[in-house]
Amino acid sequence: MRAFGGNKMASWHYVMGQERLGPVSDEELRELIRSGTVTRDTLVWKQGFDGWKAAGDVLGAAIDETPPPIPTPPPVPSAVRLSKDEPVASSLPVERPSTPGDLSGQGFQLAGPWPRFWARAIDVWLLGPLLAFLIALAAAFYSPATYVKIMATNATLWGLLLMPLVAILLAFLMATIGTTPGKAILGVRVNAVVDGNRLIFFLIREVKVWVYGLGLGIPFVALFTQIYQCRRVAVGKPAGYDEGFAMVEGAPSTFRVTLGALFAIILLVVLTALNGIDQSAQRDIETTQSWKNPVTNRFAEIARTWTASELKTNSGRAFYFTSPTLVAEAVFGYEQIGFDGVDVKQYANAIKGAISANVQLTTEWSPTIVNGQQALRATGTALKQADTNVEVIVALKGRDAWRALIFSVGRQPEALPGRDRLLNALFRTAY
Repeated sequence: MRAFGGNKMASWHYVMGQERLGPVSDEELRELIRSGTVTRDTLVWKQGFDGWKAAGDVLGAAIDETPPPIPTPPPVPSAVRLSKDEPVASSLPVERPSTPGDLSGQGFQLAGPWPRFWARAIDVWLLGPLLAFLIALAAAFYSPATYVKIMATNATLWGLLLMPLVAILLAFLMATIGTTPGKAILGVRVNAVVDGNRLIFFLIREVKVWVYGLGLGIPFVALFTQIYQCRRVAVGKPAGYDEGFAMVEGAPSTFRVTLGALFAIILLVVLTALNGIDQSAQRDIETTQSWKNPVTNRFAEIARTWTASELKTNSGRAFYFTSPTLVAEAVFGYEQIGFDGVDVKQYANAIKGAISANVQLTTEWSPTIVNGQQALRATGTALKQADTNVEVIVALKGRDAWRALIFSVGRQPEALPGRDRLLNALFRTAY
């Protein structure tokens, strides 16, 4: 047997009916020949062949030496079949395809560029945002500081950082269930033509796709890599990164390709809308809105990211500001002291005691300037909110006492974008 070399590793692929089977070892192929499963006309392929070949051409001696199978009655023609379980007789033409993936005569066909493009687009545009959401959600619950860093990261950079995780997820899906959402929708299949661990195979293929197909996501580079691979696939060749490594099969109908393209476009529209919302939220940090202090009837220009409301208190007035974008809150309070002679340090210590059930101040009061006025400042942490830092500023003018508390998740309040502008604007309405 000329093509056998005593190899116990799985290396042979063969075609039965409309299905490509394998890989099998030399010993397993011998058993298939002895049982009559593999005949002279069966198409076989292994690494090193330039295409599928009839078993008789490459295993002629072994085929001839193997006794024929026990004769069976001739098959009943399909038109007069007696049993629903009886297979219809069929035969494979012995024409040799030009490449391992070209099995059009046997129902196999290399997937064209558009089904592959839309399948990849669906996978990236669906799984990328899904991963981003799950990571952000987990960070918000278990590591608020990480969540703040994620939210502060540029959207394009964050997307590129996610790509390795998307590749790992795609490889895992291929290795475990044999498909991905995009490939399932478009009817595209990826078959290995090399031996080895499936997960490692698909991980390697994902790396090759991202480097040689998508140019690492770098726009200018990706344009040329995608055009090059598209031209190869359009003329019936495998993509450069798949040659001798994998076969990407699929012949979806026009309706199926249109459906896949429509689904991908819907995903793109949703992602564009979400990106627009995110950009709008970021712009709100820089643009301003007017807020009227109900105590003094003075106006302040504060960032649009802050939403204001009034809190119910036992004495005085308190105004609550929140910004989901900054993951921060602020309270601006006022009360009038009923007697003279109280200095700002005494008032500050009174505030420290009043908030001690919720805030632990870890620094001593220190002088600071807010809107050109003398004030005292101290910092600490929230006792009932994980990873939340607190800044407290108090100011006293006559009997009018003002205080501001800023709660910042995952970072110090002084690192909060627009923090100085907010404090100055609020205290500007007080004096």
